Amino acid sequence: LKSDQIKIIENALKSKTPDSEDVLEIVKIFRDYDFKNYKFDPSVIRGLEYYTGPIFEVNLNFEVKNLKGQAIQFGSIGGGGRSNAELTVVGGKSPENLEEALEQARAVAHAG
Repeated sequence: LKSDQIKIIENALKSKTPDSEDVLEIVKIFRDYDFKNYKFDPSVIRGLEYYTGPIFEVNLNFEVKNLKGQAIQFGSIGGGGRSNAELTVVGGKSPENLEEALEQARAVAHAG
């Protein structure tokens, strides 16, 4: 990303919208648990019609040798994001924050 693009993103995160609050809460959790091996990349896009909030992608960024002895990187091993649609169907309302979403998801898991 170019510096002007980064400034736009930084200003958007300061705007105190539900989406920016979610991202800031995730970064706070990472800091609280002393996670250091992560990278925030606002250019990642996935499921525009499906996800309703922050998304994530998990990448393994170290080299390993494949069966042929060649050095390769794993790359992406998973991903996901916030989607209020499923929780609205089973919980009746859209969660206001990460804590509510986790509580609804926990309730659904225990009900099934």
